[in-house]
Amino acid sequence: MASERNGNVLSNIHNLVTWREGQNYMLNGCMQYLMECLGMDEAYDYWFFSGVTGDNFVQVHGPHHDEFYHCLSHVIFDREFARNIFDACGYEVDYIDRAEINADRPAAVEKVVESIDAGVPVISKSREGSKEFTAICGYEDDGESLLILEGDNTEPTRYDASGHIAADFIFAGEKKETPPLAEVYREAVMDIPSLLNRPPMDGITFGEQAFTDWADSFLDGRFDEVPADELKTWNVHGSYLCIAATNGGCREFLTRAAELNPDMDFIDELDAIYVRQDELFKNIEAMGAGFDLSPAKLTDREFMGRVSETIREFETCCDEVLDVFSALD
Repeated sequence: MASERNGNVLSNIHNLVTWREGQNYMLNGCMQYLMECLGMDEAYDYWFFSGVTGDNFVQVHGPHHDEFYHCLSHVIFDREFARNIFDACGYEVDYIDRAEINADRPAAVEKVVESIDAGVPVISKSREGSKEFTAICGYEDDGESLLILEGDNTEPTRYDASGHIAADFIFAGEKKETPPLAEVYREAVMDIPSLLNRPPMDGITFGEQAFTDWADSFLDGRFDEVPADELKTWNVHGSYLCIAATNGGCREFLTRAAELNPDMDFIDELDAIYVRQDELFKNIEAMGAGFDLSPAKLTDREFMGRVSETIREFETCCDEVLDVFSALD
């Protein structure tokens, strides 16, 4: 790590996620990177956080075609959410939102600089044009320019921090007692029903209702009056398909939970349901409604009717997951 005060960058710069491995949720990659820099055990990896956040267990659907809703942490992240994540790995959290940052921008930037100088990245939530999570891994010009790691990029980009900052900063706080891994995994698995039954928030739905809303969106005519050049198929289909694919094909957390908690033998039943969800994703792709779905196909009511029928099969998966937990009572 460089030592000049006017600029510094962490020595272990690398991609936060690897898309091709199903690491599609940015907060989890940011948290893994943060734990790595703090010297925590490798157990606190992307897959650990994918379960602790709940991202890998619940579908999300949003009401607006001009926005995309990437995962649970992407749409509901707040101070309490952050505190729960940091609790799981034994750290306090210092969350500074954009209003607080811009009320005293020099102090907020100085806090970032001090963290980088101590070898610890800072998580940033949202910037202009994006609600995504990134990791601040360095600075230039005494913090007037911040260096940001995004997605699977291996080189940081620059962010002008000399004026208004449209982002929240999340810092690792004081170390505290680290809860046993087995306990954290158990609690995350047992929280799955509450995720699937989470009530709507600002038109955003979760679990089975999210699948229902995704399927209905292609049949109720809501896109009929949207100009073709304004209809972004990623926002209204691709992002939701990505969630379904990620959650159906990435079951590492369940496997680890079963290893740490041998008495949770019902996890085998859950795993089989998520395998089925992965198969449904592949069926949708085989139908020609994958990530490259064209606006023309999207507005083809007959074609999308068949796609909707397959999407509705995900609803059954949600019911089956809840049945597994109901049988434990």
